Amino acid sequence: MPDFRRQIVAVVAALTVSAAWGGVGLAAEGAPPSQPGTMASPDERPRGHGLDARIRELHDKLHITDAQADEWKALAQVMRDNSEAMRKVVTERRRDADTLTAIGDLDMYRKVAETHLENVKRLSVAFTKLYNAMSDEQKRVADEVFRHRNRHGGPRPASMAPDAAR
Repeated sequence: MPDFRRQIVAVVAALTVSAAWGGVGLAAEGAPPSQPGTMASPDERPRGHGLDARIRELHDKLHITDAQADEWKALAQVMRDNSEAMRKVVTERRRDADTLTAIGDLDMYRKVAETHLENVKRLSVAFTKLYNAMSDEQKRVADEVFRHRNRHGGPRPASMAPDAAR
């Protein structure tokens, strides 16, 4: 697998886990970009600290342009959908934690892992479309943002997150 694809997969996984464990903010679609050639604006409706803040931060760091607005909106929606899917399965596992048998607990862990894998697949497809639409400079910034996040305290895999599945 090419190095940049490994980085994309790592970032996608980090974003998915981060969104799932860091608090879920479900927001409506962002406002349309103002002028062609200017920076497209991220969703500016304050709806929570977690996911929407991460989406805005990533939007700003990557310098998403109006020409990339469709790919960006698709990626942001996948992130929101993935976060909601993970929130549901984690909530179910936590709700039933005190009554699960050992087999039930393993089945729920499998369900969390499968949800995570499907989320990563969807996010990888959406991010690849955006990445392919980026300028060389944006790709360089994206690669650095992802490298930095993975080296310096980025989100841990779900199995390592504190109290993630309890």
